Amino acid sequence: MTSTRRKAHLTELSVIVPIYKVEPYLAACLDSLASQTWRDLEVIMVDDGSPDASAAIAARFAARDSRFRLVSQPNMGLGGARNTGVGHASGEFLAFVDSDDLLPEYALEYLVASLRATGSDFATGNVDVLTSRGRRRSPMHRPIFRGSAAGTHVTRRPVLLYDRLVTNKLWRRSFWDLHGLRFPEGVLYEDIQVAIPAHFLAAKVDVLAAPVYVWRRHASSITRNRVNIKSMEDRFSAVASVRRFLEEHGSRRHLREWDRVALDSDLRIFMHLLDRADEPFQERFLDLTAAYLGQVHRASTDHLTAIRRLQWHLAGRRMLPELLETVTFERTATDEHAPAVRHGLRHYGRLPFLDDPRYAVPREVYRMRDDLALEQEVRAVAWRAGKLVLSGRARVLHLRATRRRDQQLVAWLVQKDARRRLPLGVVLGARGRYRLTVDPRRLHLRRASSPATWTVELWVQNHGVFHRAELGPPAHIKARGLVSMQIEQGVWARPHWSDQKTLRITVGPSVALLTGHRLAGESLELSLEVSVQLGDDGRLCLTPRPGGLTSHHPLVRGDGPASFVARVPLAALKRSTTGRQSEWRAHVMGSALREPIAVTLTGTKPRPRHVVADQEIALRRAAADELAIRVRNPRTNATIFPAERQSIV
Repeated sequence: MTSTRRKAHLTELSVIVPIYKVEPYLAACLDSLASQTWRDLEVIMVDDGSPDASAAIAARFAARDSRFRLVSQPNMGLGGARNTGVGHASGEFLAFVDSDDLLPEYALEYLVASLRATGSDFATGNVDVLTSRGRRRSPMHRPIFRGSAAGTHVTRRPVLLYDRLVTNKLWRRSFWDLHGLRFPEGVLYEDIQVAIPAHFLAAKVDVLAAPVYVWRRHASSITRNRVNIKSMEDRFSAVASVRRFLEEHGSRRHLREWDRVALDSDLRIFMHLLDRADEPFQERFLDLTAAYLGQVHRASTDHLTAIRRLQWHLAGRRMLPELLETVTFERTATDEHAPAVRHGLRHYGRLPFLDDPRYAVPREVYRMRDDLALEQEVRAVAWRAGKLVLSGRARVLHLRATRRRDQQLVAWLVQKDARRRLPLGVVLGARGRYRLTVDPRRLHLRRASSPATWTVELWVQNHGVFHRAELGPPAHIKARGLVSMQIEQGVWARPHWSDQKTLRITVGPSVALLTGHRLAGESLELSLEVSVQLGDDGRLCLTPRPGGLTSHHPLVRGDGPASFVARVPLAALKRSTTGRQSEWRAHVMGSALREPIAVTLTGTKPRPRHVVADQEIALRRAAADELAIRVRNPRTNATIFPAERQSIV
């Protein structure tokens, strides 16, 4: 094993990049690391005996950037290369990046800032997928990262059982070493055997809704090469290893929850390959399924969908032709092709072989529980005669709602902090359609000195099934572009979509209002009017989006009793090294406040821009009229990774 330029001093963050046969993609990967806004890092590149020119590319990066270091070894596989990288790392934090993938340039700063603020053992973030069609949010990660959560745990947030990558995380090295975490070697799917146990071993974990990792999908990637027996055996083995860990460390409830997740996600992917696989693959799948199902408690399948429960029932009985029929049915059928049939108080799915004595499948296998989910969408939001009108659709999957009498819908305006609830009039249409009208004057308390935030809550009942959910998400362009309305002098109603894409309506006065801005030498000077007491240490706080280290700038009193001025050095706004647009959100804070207050804009939408050398600074209106400061290089149109221009396949 050889190494170039071992660092003598400790660094804050170590990034480990295993390298094997990635010549077309490696430079893009390393470029994305070199351009990170978090600069205090070392990149440990582990050449795992790669036969192509990958090592030469890595050596060039090591020669021109002292933060990059190349380690060479005979081929040991992905797990072995990562373990070698950990042995060479000196950072307080660890990150793993596969050498054909990318990081958004803010990713490491976003993750470090979160761990610094919370003290959690690791932080995990959302994932984008990059294909020949472009970049989009990873479908498998959307449910996990619908909203951010600081200092949470898998036992309180079970959806984290689906979070099995190690590459979308930043690990505290002390946590890694305390529990002796190490990747298995010589197998595929090594991430599962580290990520899931780590979720249980951690005292607390940060969940970040914005993407921190870009996962490149191409024909040669390991995760795409599943139609072979070795890949399937390794996946079953990885799932079983987590099961053994939970038997030794977890409760029975967590074990059953893991079995449900494994059957719904990890192992199901091979079931959907059966109709294109050969006979040995099919037979091996049935063997592995029988062994795994022999350990699974029946309660683990209660919250699977009916079609999934039926498929595992047929696989356990080795009824391969019938299993293949259900796979085809699932691919082609919608929920309207599988309506629920009610028997007494229970609902059952009208799926293949229901009540057919030739197959003797128990009716309980067809029981619908989680299948009967609420599906909703907001189609339009508009102001009409000073009132906010919302229209959309809400329905319970697999249940009929073709007539208005099939389904009942009640709506409420809810202010959670004050535990206030106001009824909201609803006009119902066929097929779950609705129209709601909100009068914002009902939401404003005359004596309130600060804004109040309200949500819209729906209660939906259909054939004995009841759902309660916040209104959202926007499903049409007419529902996305929300604007504010002044309902009386100095009082505004500001509808906006939360990070979870549910509707929020903030009503009240502007507590911290931007009243002016100008360039003053090497600073951006912002004038504010603040109507609350800040204390002696009032300051303007600028936080990069989607997250990162907050900068603080003193507020100096202006001419009026509520007037303040903050001077922000232009150097503090220069974040991107690639010309990509950066954005900051502004808050005011002081010792007299319990929490920061957002700086807002009111009146006509501003279009101010300041151009200085290679910086164009624009002040824009974000959700709920919050001030957004956007900075970019006016001489570049960089809006994507330079790496995204590389060949995908």
